[in-house]
Amino acid sequence: MNAAGTGRYPFRNARPGQMSKAELFLRNAQDLKGKGGLFLRNAQDLKGKGGLFLRNAQDLKGKGGLFLRNAQDLKGKGELFLRNAQENKKEPQG
Repeated sequence: MNAAGTGRYPFRNARPGQMSKAELFLRNAQDLKGKGGLFLRNAQDLKGKGGLFLRNAQDLKGKGGLFLRNAQDLKGKGELFLRNAQENKKEPQG
């Protein structure tokens, strides 16, 4: 299945940190598209009620920012489903 077509992005090698007070830290998160290098740092569950909002998520390659909105952990088994993920591509200048 094409992960981009379904809007489903399970993270590989994502290790939850200390699961206290609904804080979820994602480390070594990778983009399944194979374009490489999407790392989510300091991602926190701000609501604590199943809603995970990732702010300031950036593509380290500088080819545009990836903004993840309304991300929810639906299964609670280490798979994170991201809905409404949009890639804001910048056109080359010059």
